[in-house]
Amino acid sequence: MMINVLYRFKKTDQFTAYLLLLLLLSVTCKVQAQQQETRTDTLTYRLIELRDSAPAFQQRPEPRARVENTLPEFTGDSVASSWLNGQMRSMLKIDPEKSVEAAIQESQQAYLADYSAVMANFEDDTTSLSMNYENSSVVSVPYNAHGYVIVRNAIHDYSGGAHGNHGRAYYAFDVPDQKLMVQEDVLDIDSISLQTLLEEQFRKQYDFQPDQPLKDLLFEEELKPNDNFFFTDEGLGFCYVPYEIAPYAAGVIEIIIPYEKLTNYLQPAFAYRMHIEDNADVQSPLDTIMPRKRSAADTSAVDTTTTRGPKGKAADTDNDV
Repeated sequence: MMINVLYRFKKTDQFTAYLLLLLLLSVTCKVQAQQQETRTDTLTYRLIELRDSAPAFQQRPEPRARVENTLPEFTGDSVASSWLNGQMRSMLKIDPEKSVEAAIQESQQAYLADYSAVMANFEDDTTSLSMNYENSSVVSVPYNAHGYVIVRNAIHDYSGGAHGNHGRAYYAFDVPDQKLMVQEDVLDIDSISLQTLLEEQFRKQYDFQPDQPLKDLLFEEELKPNDNFFFTDEGLGFCYVPYEIAPYAAGVIEIIIPYEKLTNYLQPAFAYRMHIEDNADVQSPLDTIMPRKRSAADTSAVDTTTTRGPKGKAADTDNDV
């Protein structure tokens, strides 16, 4: 009798746990659905990834050159997607008469041909790590909300020597207005005030004391804003590549100034679109094509990935950059 009671108790307990799990999943799905419904200002895209390589000498697999390109292609038949894809082509200097895949593969083949020409100057038994060339351009979408799209091109190149070169280039697109943004679209501020805010944030991010010289890391005792800017839901960022303001060992330096420090300088239209400030008097082109709803930012919307290796074969998705 006791065993029977315990068995029924365990079955009842398992059934209750099962019901609770179903209830939790149902609530979770509803919350996710509600969040997705409020994100009406993002664009979907797929990633095109193409890789190829060639050995320095036909008799051996190594050393060799490797080349990689990743590019987002915005999907759908909308005007916004078509315009952004055109911007991607222009940014990478892709011939409009060719498909993206064909143009990239042609560029990769040219790179590998140049590598082979350089290696032809060496004996086929030469071995050196510096003969392993690498070249990559990985274009990604770190921000995709409120009608704004931020595109980042991470570039890496090694063609012998002590180390390669790398960097990041940012492009900020205003989709409804179909324009490549400049800083004046975000801020109304003089250069001296912006430099002061940038230097203050640099000290905070790098744990510099108020009286500590900037030249402890930088080349100069000042940090001026450049045109390589981007923004997130938290603030406005400036990106500096190696050797631009600091030695190679410092790497890529990115300083993000929080919006709360920029409140008095934000352009009203930008603040309105980003939901930083409520200003009913400001009209935005976004209002006519995208509902203005508040939600946690979904910074990217990717639907599929196309990855190709040499001669169109499927390749792995690891990224060395």
